[in-house]
Amino acid sequence: CERAIALVGESLRTAVADGEDLEARTAMALASTVAGIAFSGAGVHVPHALAYPIASLRHDWTPAGYGGAAFVPHGYAVAVTAPAVFRFLADAAPERCAAAARLLDGGNDLADSLARLMEDVGAPTRLSEIGYGADDLAKLVPGALDQRRLLVGSPKEIGAAELEALLEASL
Repeated sequence: CERAIALVGESLRTAVADGEDLEARTAMALASTVAGIAFSGAGVHVPHALAYPIASLRHDWTPAGYGGAAFVPHGYAVAVTAPAVFRFLADAAPERCAAAARLLDGGNDLADSLARLMEDVGAPTRLSEIGYGADDLAKLVPGALDQRRLLVGSPKEIGAAELEALLEASL
């Protein structure tokens, strides 16, 4: 996981800014591969549990660079809640969060480091940017709860109330 985070921190901004930069694109391909290997052993977490209902409930948002297709890409669906989740978990795993932030951009706050990265690459940073509002939150929580296997192992208890609060903080 650490190698994937470092590769993303080193290369994503460049790969997005210059799609012809083969070194940056190769580093991102390696980051994706390494992350996939890590996920297979360690699993994924709360932002992924939230991403499934986020990507499946709305089909009318059109992301730039996707040929005009209306959908929420999985990576965006994960990323829009990740800063709120990392803020929520930071006190339960401060060393791990700080280490990931340092790998991502030299910072000490993972939520802030990730939010900066998202903004820098032009990714949506809030649920509201992909068409969600406060009225949608209650519809998203059951879908995330269905992903119980992704909520196991959290350093904090994650139930319906926590998921709704994380979604609200992500608006």
